[in-house]
Amino acid sequence: MGLVNEGVTNMRQAASCAHVRRGLKFPAMAEDQTFGVDALLRIQDVARLTGRSKWSVYADVRAGVFPKSITLSAHVRVWPASEVAAINRAVVAGANVAALQALVRELVAKRKAPPGAMPGGAVKGAAR
Repeated sequence: MGLVNEGVTNMRQAASCAHVRRGLKFPAMAEDQTFGVDALLRIQDVARLTGRSKWSVYADVRAGVFPKSITLSAHVRVWPASEVAAINRAVVAGANVAALQALVRELVAKRKAPPGAMPGGAVKGAAR
């Protein structure tokens, strides 16, 4: 069965169909449903998902309206897809700069919390 028979009209759709057939997930998904973990996105993916250039993303980081990247190695920086999705939802909802900065602080604070952490510093399953 060819891509033309499937109603594919351009190369982007063709690539998408190929990924779907192989069972791969796109980075546009907030969470990877296959493994149940948050996908990590490179700057090119973040720029594409936010509709901004990579330099605009970095300017937003400096302005505090986008979370800082996570450094994996000397040349690899990534963002959790759930954070990018949260920022996109806030922008679509019409959040102002102060609201975005507050959201960024909240997202970054969640990164530092231990797994299973609950508000107030308690940890799920911890002995009393």
